[in-house]
Amino acid sequence: ITLALAALTGMMVGLTMSAASPSEATAQSLLPVILIPQIIFAGVEIALTEKYTTVFGLFFASHWAMAALGSSLGLHGDKLGGDKLLGNDLTYHGTLFSTYTQTQAMQRVLLAWAAMGAIAIILAIVTGIILKRKDIRR
Repeated sequence: ITLALAALTGMMVGLTMSAASPSEATAQSLLPVILIPQIIFAGVEIALTEKYTTVFGLFFASHWAMAALGSSLGLHGDKLGGDKLLGNDLTYHGTLFSTYTQTQAMQRVLLAWAAMGAIAIILAIVTGIILKRKDIRR
């Protein structure tokens, strides 16, 4: 489910970017501008420990996908650089050799699924609005 939601949100990011750009060449040139922040704010390469980076990371589907995958795999946020999701709450709530229970880990996964679903719905609405505006101008 996590990978399907991550693929869906990634597709919606691409569709929104494609709808917002005036031509194919512009859409292709915007690709690195969209993808590099997704990688940076996923919280894998660089731990998001500062207040502003954690808040900014909440808007990226890749961060939520990693939170869901890490929690379901049993990763520990304190061992991986202290990556934070909300306030002082660590991103990963793994249950292997951890103080987190199965319920807490499942709540983190469900929160990540809800966030990715919300991002996909918001991007679908934005894409619809952009395409409707382009349609009206013609």
